[in-house]
Amino acid sequence: MSGHLDEQQLTDYAAGERLDAAEVEAIEGHLFGCDSCAARAAEAASLVTRLRDVFRALPPMLMSDAELEAMTRTHQVQVCNVGAFEQVFATVSPHVDIAVTRIAVDLTGVERLDVKLCAADGAPFIEVSGATFEPGAKFVNVVCDVHIASQNTAFRVQLSGVRGGVPVQLADCTVAQPRA
Repeated sequence: MSGHLDEQQLTDYAAGERLDAAEVEAIEGHLFGCDSCAARAAEAASLVTRLRDVFRALPPMLMSDAELEAMTRTHQVQVCNVGAFEQVFATVSPHVDIAVTRIAVDLTGVERLDVKLCAADGAPFIEVSGATFEPGAKFVNVVCDVHIASQNTAFRVQLSGVRGGVPVQLADCTVAQPRA
């Protein structure tokens, strides 16, 4: 390999992605003899590790009851309970890390769950088709403030799905959730 490694090669090597055995061997051979590229590879590896840690720390948009319980052991969690077709106002305390909207909805017989987080006017922020859920659960726990950037916002959570082969609207609730 002549010259220096480019950023894409360094990033792919640091992330352990998209390289076949011959490419890895060539890059490692170059890194062994090139202090400049070895230093850049170390920086890339450090960045990849930090990014993985950040993304690993983010909770999923939907949480099972067990995941929610576990999260309360390591984070300050505030739960806002809401009925499937209700509107609620819930001020989030300043010390809260994660605000969860817990929607009372019967998932008995539901074969598929789609989730849409929207602005109060219905414009979608995030849509998840075929979301993972607990069959037969009586609640859906939605982590909203991590996924919606605004600090003072009202939003809607729309849940739809398929039950017995038929599309159904499971929930359409609005939550005003400003931070105190």
